[in-house]
Amino acid sequence: MSAVPVLGYIIGIGIFVGAGWFLNGIKELIVDAAMHQNNAVFTLFQYVWTGCFIIFLIGGGLYLIRQYSEKRYMGGI
Repeated sequence: MSAVPVLGYIIGIGIFVGAGWFLNGIKELIVDAAMHQNNAVFTLFQYVWTGCFIIFLIGGGLYLIRQYSEKRYMGGI
């Protein structure tokens, strides 16, 4: 069995977390500089980002399972 699909999934999670951390830092700079009118846009952004991350976790997990069920790996159908 190859660990390449699992490593790709873990790297994808890392990219998501890193990008979220980076964008949250930018958001904090904007809030500190008081360049915003209300917080509703940032709340919506956090909901969308969290939703995308959950979709990636579920969809990526299903894709990972499908990768191991293919014939190129041992135990594939």
